[in-house]
Amino acid sequence: MTTFARDIKVKDLIKFNGTPADLEGFDASVKRCLLAQNLPLYYGGWVKGEPDGEYEYVAPNTPDAKSNYLMGKRLCAAIATKFEGVALTWWDDHDSKQDNPIPNCWKRHGLMSITLA
Repeated sequence: MTTFARDIKVKDLIKFNGTPADLEGFDASVKRCLLAQNLPLYYGGWVKGEPDGEYEYVAPNTPDAKSNYLMGKRLCAAIATKFEGVALTWWDDHDSKQDNPIPNCWKRHGLMSITLA
């Protein structure tokens, strides 16, 4: 059965102020942070694996697969602690509106499409 580590540590994640020119570096920082912790959260979707092994993104109907969206919500909240300036203003504005969905992954996985449902 697929399991996830309980903790998400973003201590080493760089700060992001919302400047488009800095987004690529921030994205690379997120990717390194997740890779170092073996957290399958860079892309949202369904995964199969375990913390002491490898994960792979799979179709939602794959036996023993698990959605990473709940853990992804925790990731997005943790990432937001590194926002400042315009990025923090956007996050606070988005978060203050009840109709806005809570972000639940860093990026949408290309494999996860309506044809796989």
